[in-house]
Amino acid sequence: GVFYSHSISQNVKIGMAITGNFGSVVEYDEGWVGRYRAQESTLLGYSFLPSAAWRVNEHFSIGVSLNAMYGTFDNTVAVNNIIGADGSLKLDDNDWAFGANLGLLYEVNPGTRFGLTYNSAIDLNFNSQTQWEGLAPAIQALLNSRGLLNTNVDLGVTVPQGVNASFYHETSSRLALLGSVGWQQWSKFGEVEVSVDTNNPISLTTALDFDDTWHFAGGLQYKMTDSWLLNTGVAYDSGFQDNNAVALALP
Repeated sequence: GVFYSHSISQNVKIGMAITGNFGSVVEYDEGWVGRYRAQESTLLGYSFLPSAAWRVNEHFSIGVSLNAMYGTFDNTVAVNNIIGADGSLKLDDNDWAFGANLGLLYEVNPGTRFGLTYNSAIDLNFNSQTQWEGLAPAIQALLNSRGLLNTNVDLGVTVPQGVNASFYHETSSRLALLGSVGWQQWSKFGEVEVSVDTNNPISLTTALDFDDTWHFAGGLQYKMTDSWLLNTGVAYDSGFQDNNAVALALP
């Protein structure tokens, strides 16, 4: 990521951030057994975040930002031709979507503060024309009879909303303790798996069963000199997929 901040006045700041919000890129071997569920998959989200912050008084500050997200989706799966070499289906699209972030900061004193941040959900709506290659004539006729040969596929991806609470406390002039707890609504992530069941080709997408996640973290900061600050910590994030049902496109 790239981050920039600028002071308008002692109590008003503006800034800009460009970050990789999320990303998953997988590519499996050409002949692997799960190629009819996932062969190659790319799902990326880039956030552009113009921001502003206002120190209301000596204890309380508030920050807001627009989250302009650019999403990239690219997916290829093999199609079982029953006899002979596999065919393939490729989908790809890009989309812009928008959300907002809110931050609150309460300073008990110069060495102790508590923060609360909220990130809104963002709906990326990918829409791609189906791109088939190498289909056997019988499979091509079957897909055509179901209206899936020349069609657009909609894939709604909801980037989850989340909330995070944190604290910072200086135990001395050089050492500080930090901690945070957070929640993200991954159960709303959406339909991001594409496959073709040639025995029953009715739909090309699968709604994945994800769980909401929890985050816990603790850390230390040690000020080695006026110019160097050492950070260390440990975090735990709960999984959003059941261990017995991991999505091949998002392992």
